[in-house]
Amino acid sequence: MKSTLILLLVSAFLYTTTIAQNQLGIMPTLNFNKPVNSKSSFNLFVYDIFGGARGISTFTNKQLYAEVAFIHMLSKHVGGTLAYAHQVDFIGKPILRVNENRLFQELFTVHEIGKNKYVNRLRLEQRFFDIPSTKAKSTQTRIRYLFNYIYSCPSGKGFINTYNDIFYVGNSNSKLNENWLYAAYGIKLPKQASIELGVLWQNFETGVKQRGNQYLAQVTLNKKF
Repeated sequence: MKSTLILLLVSAFLYTTTIAQNQLGIMPTLNFNKPVNSKSSFNLFVYDIFGGARGISTFTNKQLYAEVAFIHMLSKHVGGTLAYAHQVDFIGKPILRVNENRLFQELFTVHEIGKNKYVNRLRLEQRFFDIPSTKAKSTQTRIRYLFNYIYSCPSGKGFINTYNDIFYVGNSNSKLNENWLYAAYGIKLPKQASIELGVLWQNFETGVKQRGNQYLAQVTLNKKF
């Protein structure tokens, strides 16, 4: 477990660009799953970010995100996902609203060894942006790789959830467009539910050879129906 956490921390710092700006925020999150059968399920993932941009044009004051996904296990350890997401960003000062419609496809592997669970995920995203105030429109294709490690505590009620999500965009300045590092402690609740309290660190481009950090206190409610 210690070696896995060290790997996540080291990979998060593999950048040669300069850290430019910092921001704090809160991120309440809902993650609901509804099985269709033994191999397939629908998933609803929603979050709302509250931040303090302090007039920085490249930072988000508020972000709303909703995702609906169809998940299918192709075998015992391999699965695929098709999903649609809608995101709204309120950026800078004065506020600029950016709407985004997103499609994505992904393949993932899941392996459980004792109390340890390992997930590898490769995602391809197609992003469609619209700025109502200027009528500007643009598109972007992005690749994301995520490594997720979950440890179930001996008590059977608690668990530790960590992940590192790396974003690659071919036309960005550094190619490694964003990196998200997450660590949380969770408690299992009755009726296939759980709650997590953790910290999400988002590192992203703010300009040529410049990067920003966003540190979010994240509270997540997971529920399987």
